[in-house]
Amino acid sequence: MGKRIVFVILAVCFLLFSLFFVYSSAMSHEPVPSKRLVENSVRDNGLHSFGPVEGAFLHTPKNYGFYNDHRFYVVEQSLGNHEKLSSWYAVIETGEALTAEEEAALQLYAKKENPLNGLEYKSKHKMRVYQNGEVTKEEWLLKAVFSSDEDKYLSFVPLANPGNSGFNLFAEGYEKLLDF
Repeated sequence: MGKRIVFVILAVCFLLFSLFFVYSSAMSHEPVPSKRLVENSVRDNGLHSFGPVEGAFLHTPKNYGFYNDHRFYVVEQSLGNHEKLSSWYAVIETGEALTAEEEAALQLYAKKENPLNGLEYKSKHKMRVYQNGEVTKEEWLLKAVFSSDEDKYLSFVPLANPGNSGFNLFAEGYEKLLDF
């Protein structure tokens, strides 16, 4: 009788541990959108997978990036689970040089608002947000590089208000898209 109770308790503990392990594994796994589905949605082939992107222009802040030589595409990270979001994405075009007027305005903004200290602006990029094939938002973004400890990071922030959020790319973003 005592062995049965110990065996039942061990079985229940094993079952609880197994359920916890499966649950924690499922919660830590981030879905990755299908490259083929993204290429079909954006009507562009030959895309390279970029990785996670934190963003403010799509439905959720958890996004995923794909790129080629001319464009950087940002889609919902949960695209594989919610195909209704497959028609909602952002396209960032290759950069253009900042004009002297824009650089002067950014310096003035940095002195006035002070959130931009330590940022280096590389270029400006046209961004379009598409939903169901229609452009729902179009604006210029600044490609900004900032340092934290020994790492460098890259962000695309709105040119009209550089203090607002845009798309944040992490260490690999700096390396892959610095010359974009």
